[in-house]
Amino acid sequence: LAALLYLRKDFFDLCTSVQKMGLLFLALLPLIPGYFLVKSLAASPPLLGFGLLFTALLLGVASRKKNTLPSAGWKWQDMVCIGIMQTLALLPGISRSGSTIAAARFRGWPWEDAARFSFLLAIPSVLGGQMLETIRLFKLSPVEGAMLPGSCYVVGFCSAFIFGLAGIHAVFRMYRSLRILPFVFYCAALGFLLLVGSYA
Repeated sequence: LAALLYLRKDFFDLCTSVQKMGLLFLALLPLIPGYFLVKSLAASPPLLGFGLLFTALLLGVASRKKNTLPSAGWKWQDMVCIGIMQTLALLPGISRSGSTIAAARFRGWPWEDAARFSFLLAIPSVLGGQMLETIRLFKLSPVEGAMLPGSCYVVGFCSAFIFGLAGIHAVFRMYRSLRILPFVFYCAALGFLLLVGSYA
């Protein structure tokens, strides 16, 4: 909902273009087999560490890539590349937005256009994942799927919305000013600490 509110104009333009909707769907396709392949993978600290280091590497390489397009390309080759990278982000520790933005950058997209598409792509991706998890929850036994009080869900929803909106705003400010390296260093440092803590 935070992404939808922030990118409401882009989302409206997307919904009025059959071609763009088809290309967005193409970027979503790799997620379907990917979800069922990695959904049982446990998020252990070493795996998270390697995933964060991989995210740092992706963004570090993307930061050295020069723009080759004046604006987002929206070609089917771009969609396949971005979709594969989003599927890779199902692995623990790999940032979904970081990997998809890096993929768009490798295709020559400007930073802000890459970020806009990444968060547009997040809207159906997150909704789809939420639907699958909700179905899984209802299939659990009453003890396993014990429900929390309604107030907990309200607080969780509001917190996620407010901090999500603030986070998206901060990300776009970062990409407009091209201050990418702090996030690269953050991912690298956190990944390194996780690995040291796991093997120490």
